[in-house]
Amino acid sequence: MKWTTALSRADSLEAAVKEIAELLKPAHPNGADLAVVFVSPHHAIRYRQLPPLLYEAMEIGELIGCSGAGIIGQGSEVERGPALSVTVASLPEVGLKS
Repeated sequence: MKWTTALSRADSLEAAVKEIAELLKPAHPNGADLAVVFVSPHHAIRYRQLPPLLYEAMEIGELIGCSGAGIIGQGSEVERGPALSVTVASLPEVGLKS
């Protein structure tokens, strides 16, 4: 199993997803089985667009997530301002159901 986390403070959701993908792809060149996403209310108007953007930027199996006032990732917490944190996992021999 391999888990990797990335955090972006970009104002634009597209820029945040691009930054996240650039940080995660080197550790998961063949994609990830699971993505756990945490996004700040700053991006609330675009929440529905987040899954398609992530699926387009990276190869991801299952995706779950939620919004939160405090977004944690890479040893930091963002309480005010835009934030997107994505943790991905490569889980060989693990079955996931949606």
